[in-house]
Amino acid sequence: MNDQNQHRYKIEAILQNIQERLENIENQLELLNHDIRDNVTPGTKKMSNHIDFIEQVYNKIKSPMQFLCYKMSSRKAPPLPDPTHSQISK
Repeated sequence: MNDQNQHRYKIEAILQNIQERLENIENQLELLNHDIRDNVTPGTKKMSNHIDFIEQVYNKIKSPMQFLCYKMSSRKAPPLPDPTHSQISK
């Protein structure tokens, strides 16, 4: 019986250790979810708004820039590219 009790106590200790580690992992996961929800998502939205703003400004000054480039050079300047999110992410 003594061997059985020792074996049982070892198993209980192992299960207790597993339970504590699982709770630790759950707490860390909760912290990560909190950081993503409160920090990453709003930051991504702000960056998207900034990219949209830059594209709007670029589209407004694209034609005057082409005109200036054409006037300053003796040959016709190539057209400026249209900005898109796919070009920015490359």
